[in-house]
Amino acid sequence: MPVVGFASDQFYRLTQELKQGNAIALPIFFVSWTQYFVIILMASSTASVIGVHEIVGRANTAIAVSRDPGTMLWIYLYVALCFLLSASLMNGLLKKISVVLKKRYEVIPTN
Repeated sequence: MPVVGFASDQFYRLTQELKQGNAIALPIFFVSWTQYFVIILMASSTASVIGVHEIVGRANTAIAVSRDPGTMLWIYLYVALCFLLSASLMNGLLKKISVVLKKRYEVIPTN
């Protein structure tokens, strides 16, 4: 339910701002959505909300196959690195989209 509330609130604000001619509203919309995505990704990874059982299960399977307790740290570090990499990629994508949208919708003052 919070997802529906967040989505409708953000979209409502976007439409109101665009009707008023606020050109910066679209980049702000993408910023908030990307932040929301990263928060959901983090919550699902750390709080076992969505899909963590599969990730941990696969890591445990890899550890069991290797039969070496020393590999446990490396495998869990690999899983953590995958999370950090995906969050970093989303952050980089957000920056590129923000730059493009800012250039496209930048208001040029007229005297």
